[in-house]
Amino acid sequence: ETDLIAAITRVLREGRLARERETLYQLGKFIASLPATDQLLNAILTAAIDLTGIPQGGILLLNEQGRSLINRALIENGRVRIVNQIVEHELAWQAIRGGQPAFGQRQEEATGEVLLPFCVPLIAGQTSFGALALITPAEWATNEQLVLVDTLADYAAIGLERARLAGVSRF
Repeated sequence: ETDLIAAITRVLREGRLARERETLYQLGKFIASLPATDQLLNAILTAAIDLTGIPQGGILLLNEQGRSLINRALIENGRVRIVNQIVEHELAWQAIRGGQPAFGQRQEEATGEVLLPFCVPLIAGQTSFGALALITPAEWATNEQLVLVDTLADYAAIGLERARLAGVSRF
């Protein structure tokens, strides 16, 4: 019985890893096509949903002066919505200034579910220019998920910086 459970666990893990690789591969190909910024933002957050099942999140970018954060895309009810709203988000500022993921306080919902907010900086060269801000159920917040989100943030930074340099987009 223990061997059967181990075999099932291994098959499930291999299937999940194959899906994760495929999602990142497809996102990389999409980024290489130099899509319009709104399409890129949509693809990044869709990949975040696919990779981690994260129910809430967004992409926050610094304005041109670097003094304000603009929420450019968010996940609402499992769907991505493109927005353009100035927001205050201390956790995102912490990630941007520190150049490392930042974690907020666990929040207990009325349903009893415990959520964990965290932000991963978007970095081009040595400069942080935004953050991938996510809220996940605390039990999903594993090192493996953080590695996936960090990788996703790297892809996002590359795509957004390429779009900026190509003149396809201004944040």
